[in-house]
Amino acid sequence: MKLDESLDCFHRYLARLWNQDQRQAELSFNEYEYLTCLAAIEGVCDAHQDTVFDGPHLTDLAAKMQVKRASASTMVNKLEKRGLIQRVQCRYDARAQHVLVTKAGMALVRKEQAIYKNMATTIKQQLTKEEYRLFEKVMNKVCKHL
Repeated sequence: MKLDESLDCFHRYLARLWNQDQRQAELSFNEYEYLTCLAAIEGVCDAHQDTVFDGPHLTDLAAKMQVKRASASTMVNKLEKRGLIQRVQCRYDARAQHVLVTKAGMALVRKEQAIYKNMATTIKQQLTKEEYRLFEKVMNKVCKHL
């Protein structure tokens, strides 16, 4: 099987897993994507403890998601109403706000991540230790460029 065919097969399998789990899920895939992206931005910024960082702005989220600011704003409003994110006033710019994932939001993200953890376990069972290590290394390399 060619790589493009394997990727298509893999994507369709993960989509089926997500859709099956969706009956019990509390997040749409789009909501999940925004929350995980926001959490990743927060995590990257937390790593730079020598600089002052209160959290990402809406423009940071829109840029990372590669969407227009208006689209990000619509989703942020929706997630905020559900208590999954919160806005915090920027201490340097009164016009700006930071967007942060709440504990409730992170709890749902972790719950949804179980799909991918289960898939990783399934893959690990199909490969030797060396194949799995190499697969993980290649996937990390590819994902750095996405």
